[in-house]
Amino acid sequence: MGKTENSHRIRKIFCAALQQIVQETQLTKLEPPVLGIVERMLDEVLSQKDASPLLQKKKAELLYADGNVARAVELFEAAQEGLPEDLDIITGLGAALYDLDRYQKALPYLEKSLVFYPDDEMIQFMTGFCLWQQGNREASCSLLISALDNAYDEIMLQYPDKVTQLLKSYLNNSNAEAPQPETP
Repeated sequence: MGKTENSHRIRKIFCAALQQIVQETQLTKLEPPVLGIVERMLDEVLSQKDASPLLQKKKAELLYADGNVARAVELFEAAQEGLPEDLDIITGLGAALYDLDRYQKALPYLEKSLVFYPDDEMIQFMTGFCLWQQGNREASCSLLISALDNAYDEIMLQYPDKVTQLLKSYLNNSNAEAPQPETP
């Protein structure tokens, strides 16, 4: 067996082991030293042009959790080519595009996610916000009201600027005057 053939076999074994790890583990819950090792392994495998869509998805999820949203979008899109109906990819891609304020592109992914996760308040909120941004106030209202009624604190923690933007937009569009603070 030649050196190249051994290298190829080792890489296949390495990739199979890594896929097993990511299939059985929620990576964001790993301890930092272990997560660092798995991330380096993912980077090594993903540097190859024939990277597995599953591994691309897992790396995208890690990047998204770390706040590297633009790179996460790239990997979610690459993973989607191999796994076009994977709901985690669809939802992750929709959320990442939403976080980048790419509402028109995010909306189809979020709407598809909403079909499968109708009670997920974050998906309701993001979908409603995208619809609101596109001027579809009627469709957005029920989603926004449901999301904010059921998960106001969580949504405010994650998207305070977007909730404020909605409120200002609502007040401006309804011709209602915002309450004025009392002067002492």
